[in-house]
Amino acid sequence: MGITTLLLNAFIIIICIFFYQIFWLDKDGKEARNTILISFLSSIAVVLCMTFPFKFNYGYIYDLRLIPILLAVLYGGFRSFIFITVIFVSYRFYLGGDGVYPAVIVYFMATSITMVSQYFLAGYYKKRKILFSLLLMSLCTISFSIFALMNQIRINDKVQPDFIHFLFNYIGLNTKICSC
Repeated sequence: MGITTLLLNAFIIIICIFFYQIFWLDKDGKEARNTILISFLSSIAVVLCMTFPFKFNYGYIYDLRLIPILLAVLYGGFRSFIFITVIFVSYRFYLGGDGVYPAVIVYFMATSITMVSQYFLAGYYKKRKILFSLLLMSLCTISFSIFALMNQIRINDKVQPDFIHFLFNYIGLNTKICSC
């Protein structure tokens, strides 16, 4: 069941990117409408990815929500950041579980780094957006995995080897899909 839900998450993200291509890319339009479309499609992808998660360990839900979040922040700018923040945080608190606070901490860490780097490294950032998104995705998934490992140790006083194997696969899958 786990691999099918992660593939479903990847499909959701690809469909939203496809809809963006259909509705916007070939049209001349205003920047504000582009930001609204990016925000709307990214929020749909985030909610659907969080609705169909892969639950490996008690309290933590694993999905590919960080990919549409980072795409919204990278390509939609500050307005998309505000919109996706409201959607993500409210839906994550609605879902509940032990992973709420680590998810929100990792989210704000990732989006803060993205926003600051866009401001201070504008020239470098535009040239290497894909590399930057890969590094950021790796940082986010590694941070979330560290939170999950610490929680696993707190609850069980040990970490199961299959959980560590899963976390490595989760980091690799997020990074691979983000590079496409």
